[in-house]
Amino acid sequence: MDTIRREAGVSAGAMYRYFATKDDLIRAAIAESLLEVGAIIDDAAKAGHESAAAFVERMLEALDGFCRDADGPDLYRVAVQGWAHAQSDPGTAEVIQTGFAELVGRLTTAAQSWSSEPQAVGATLGRLVAGHVVLRAAGSETTPAMIATGLPG
Repeated sequence: MDTIRREAGVSAGAMYRYFATKDDLIRAAIAESLLEVGAIIDDAAKAGHESAAAFVERMLEALDGFCRDADGPDLYRVAVQGWAHAQSDPGTAEVIQTGFAELVGRLTTAAQSWSSEPQAVGATLGRLVAGHVVLRAAGSETTPAMIATGLPG
């Protein structure tokens, strides 16, 4: 936590006032990132798409921009590290599971405009996003356009 505190430019007292443990800090970072991903999904949905392919391409392009911001850490790798941490910390696992369920709900809502099976599509797109995150963390150059090509519409 000392390294994080120094890079953030805050005192130890300030850091521990908000995050009593490293687990608390990790959970808060994951929850905040999931909120940002939810906003990306909502923005992509607002653009109005007539197909899964168009929606997925726009959403993943925005996700790539958010996760690979030149001024910040590679959030794809951070996400995978968070998932690894969840294996030993039930609180982190709960934050991820709750956040993922909320993302699937947003994806389901987005799919209502172009799918007759929005719940199934939302669940599938949630897993597609998770797979994209893992592949990008591993260095894959798979692009949103490449993924969208394999979808209907």
